[in-house]
Amino acid sequence: MKKILILSILIIAIATTVYSLLPFRNVTTSSEKAYKHYNNGLDMGYRMFYRKAIDEFSRAVAEDPNFAMAHLMLGKYYDLISDFDSSERHIQLAHSLTAKVSEREKLVINYYYAELKDDSVGADSLLDILAQKHPDTVEPHELLAHKYMREGEHEKAIAQYEKILDIEPNHALAYNDLAYHYLSLGKYNDALAHSERYAFICPGQSNPLDTKGEILLHTGQYEKAIEQLEKSVEISPDFVFGWMHLAAAYAETGRLDDAETCWDKYLELTGTDDETTWAKRQKAGIEFRRGDFKKAKKLFTEVARGDSYRNDPGLNFELGLVNLKLGNIKSARKNLSIIEKAKEDPERNFQAEYYYHKLSAEIALLEKDFKRAEEHINAAISMISTPHGNVYNYAKLAEIQMNAGELVRARNSVNRALSINTNHPRSLNILYHLYSKQGEEAKAREIKGRYLQVMGNADPEHPEVERIKNG
Repeated sequence: MKKILILSILIIAIATTVYSLLPFRNVTTSSEKAYKHYNNGLDMGYRMFYRKAIDEFSRAVAEDPNFAMAHLMLGKYYDLISDFDSSERHIQLAHSLTAKVSEREKLVINYYYAELKDDSVGADSLLDILAQKHPDTVEPHELLAHKYMREGEHEKAIAQYEKILDIEPNHALAYNDLAYHYLSLGKYNDALAHSERYAFICPGQSNPLDTKGEILLHTGQYEKAIEQLEKSVEISPDFVFGWMHLAAAYAETGRLDDAETCWDKYLELTGTDDETTWAKRQKAGIEFRRGDFKKAKKLFTEVARGDSYRNDPGLNFELGLVNLKLGNIKSARKNLSIIEKAKEDPERNFQAEYYYHKLSAEIALLEKDFKRAEEHINAAISMISTPHGNVYNYAKLAEIQMNAGELVRARNSVNRALSINTNHPRSLNILYHLYSKQGEEAKAREIKGRYLQVMGNADPEHPEVERIKNG
């Protein structure tokens, strides 16, 4: 989903054959070379190559240091790779250069400057003016779409993207973002249709394949997802998102060695603290899936030593899970206390509240307090608006209910997960055990077969696969 956050507001038809259908949008610069680098940067950004985009925009401002829109784009792309100091510096520079730009450019730059300063009232006012004065340009509709996306208003965002397509029928990123919005609404056929339209407009590019692969991944079509994602990184071996989503697909289907290789490739291609930390957490998670909880704890603890991450709610949830697996409930409760403390931070409140309920449910389940466990996992479920975002939560709810002996309710919960992701391995695992407990051996064998088919390429001695085989 992160890709939907790309600030496509300024992305124009770029100096390539693929995008020659779209009109150039006017920007103010005194240098033809700077303008060329600017458009090359937009091309790279369009394709989700953030660092290449930064290189081109840097060349643009080297040719024309007063190129306000190039500075703005540097600010936006530095933000997307989590280099927040550089991002702020370039947005500030763009804002200082607005005296000689067009009214439209000034409104756009001032909007992002207001966002930088957390001036939501000022940003909304500027957006209203931009929409009133330039209704037939893409910018106000894209800005509104991203605003609605942040607020979880997917239908409103979709309406804005439809307006963009009325203006620019082949605006590729509109199709990309529409695919993700439909995914978030659980409209999977629409999501796939828009990803395919995106691929049709941009043949031979990595990101359309990656988008389709991610949708297939979330709906449990793992073989097709892996096929798309492998093609994505084959086309562009330096495409970061492709490696990230391919790692997720491999891990979900038990190919943990392959997933680890993907994260190693991701680390080669990235470099900011946030990116490095994220990859290390994923590698620790692979050790968790392997059942090597001591190694997982060591890796998670190494990440937690950093000042920026010590109190991170998600990381402490992961550490809490490892501590529970190691039988150290006291340490897990310390992790829970750190998460609860993080609720006081307005920027982390939602994340902290979510992971507080998730870890509380795990602790209560271990203590066989099934009522409290169910209350907490239901609270977590209520916080997530996207169907695919709750698949694991529904599976956990089913696990709690199964352990409580409420097998009918457990079956309903696990079927809810499988209605979203038809081949979700954890859910199939739980359903297999439910049928076994109820003495429905034929159905248990059927589900066991489905599970083993999904996990057919899993690493040898994968712990969950071995347990099912021997069950």
